[in-house]
Amino acid sequence: LIVVTGLISACSSSTPNNTATKLSGLGGNVWVLENIDGFDSKKEVYQRFFIAFKENRISGRAINNFGTQVKISSNGKIEFGKGVMSTKKGVPADLSKLESAFIKRATTAKKWKKSNDKLYLGTGSEQLIFRASDLKFK
Repeated sequence: LIVVTGLISACSSSTPNNTATKLSGLGGNVWVLENIDGFDSKKEVYQRFFIAFKENRISGRAINNFGTQVKISSNGKIEFGKGVMSTKKGVPADLSKLESAFIKRATTAKKWKKSNDKLYLGTGSEQLIFRASDLKFK
């Protein structure tokens, strides 16, 4: 929990809370990757990949940590900032394409949908599916 909180704290900005994020119910949860179209990986690999929303930011982790600004509309639209911050740790060859696709899709999705404990982010042809975890942000 300390690592996750530190990541969000380091990536948060001093701008006011994003009302749309509060309305959407996405903030406060850590969303763990459950499926990414086009990749057949084991569940234990996916469980290391997550995203979280706080104020007007999305932050996440694959092998590297990443984050950018986000605007979430209650009508299912989502927009991201132009620049994505990312650490640059070495990535094992077998996870390199998966990590690249995850970060790209998590920061370029155009639509979102929440259903029970699932979050769907996508562009139409590519989709990420997350599940809410027990971890919470303060």
